[in-house]
Amino acid sequence: MSNPGGRRNGPVKLRLTVLCAKNLVKKDFFRLPDPFAKVVVDGSGQCHSTDTVKNTLDPKWNQHYDLQ
Repeated sequence: MSNPGGRRNGPVKLRLTVLCAKNLVKKDFFRLPDPFAKVVVDGSGQCHSTDTVKNTLDPKWNQHYDLQ
C-alpha cells in the first residue's frame, strides 16, 4: 500500500537528549542546589528523570531517553 507524503503509520519513536542547564536560580542562601531534570510525556505514562548533579547552578547531564 502506498504512503502519501512519506508519513509512517503506527507509533512514532523519538530520542530525546537532555544536555545541561545554565544559570539556575539559587534559592538557598547557604548552599548550592542539587538539580535534576524530569521529562513527562502527557497521556503516555512515560516519565524519566536525569541523575542528580550535586552543588551546582550549571548541571551537565548528556542523558538520552527513547520516547514513544
